[in-house]
Amino acid sequence: MNKIYLDQASTSFPKAPSVAQAVYDYLAGSAVNVNRGGYRAAYSVEEQIFETREQLLKLFHFTSGKGKNVIFTENITASLNVLLKGLLNPGDHVLVTAMEHNAVMRPLVQLEKHGISFDRIPCASDGSLLLDKATALLRPETKLVVCLHAS
Repeated sequence: MNKIYLDQASTSFPKAPSVAQAVYDYLAGSAVNVNRGGYRAAYSVEEQIFETREQLLKLFHFTSGKGKNVIFTENITASLNVLLKGLLNPGDHVLVTAMEHNAVMRPLVQLEKHGISFDRIPCASDGSLLLDKATALLRPETKLVVCLHAS
């Protein structure tokens, strides 16, 4: 039976074979705690993480900063929580799309209780953003615009 997988954004299935092999190799070969050991295996894993951070800086065309400024989280929901709850302060304003994912909306609704406000950029019936409406929603205190890539 052929399978049509419709939850790609959530779980990215199937993984490339090299991903499963890399996870296996790590678990079978070292599985050390990074930045907690002063031995060869720990240094090796630290170096791999540093190189990955450097590659991500290049991938996203960051010309300033260092790899230490690239952080890893267990998933995008955790990343969004770190970003929203760590960046925003009382009085800040955020723009989101009218179709924004719960991973963005739940923390923003929580943050409303702490003085952070948001507005939704409206969408047309076909789901396209009405960008001309977004400009009118910008405020001096708008600190962030969060837009999903596709829905």
